[in-house]
Amino acid sequence: MKVSFIIVYCTPSMIFQKEYQSKKAWDHTPASIYHDNYILEHTKNLILQISEFTVEKEILVMDNSGDFPLDFKVKDLKVIPSVQTYLNTFGR
Repeated sequence: MKVSFIIVYCTPSMIFQKEYQSKKAWDHTPASIYHDNYILEHTKNLILQISEFTVEKEILVMDNSGDFPLDFKVKDLKVIPSVQTYLNTFGR
């Protein structure tokens, strides 16, 4: 039996960049590169921890922002662009 680990991934700056382009809506940038990097590094750490489990598995990352690095390779990892990625034209 194969175990599927599903991780939903999204960086906030990609979402806010699309939705709040008007300076009138926000006086400041609601998300920063710091937050994006923090989420990315913790997601990578989680994937590496899951990859160490000694079970038959697949690791699925649902990429909602379209910016998960494709050069990050781990056995059994599949990065899947979500519908949101295509709808917001964040596609690869």
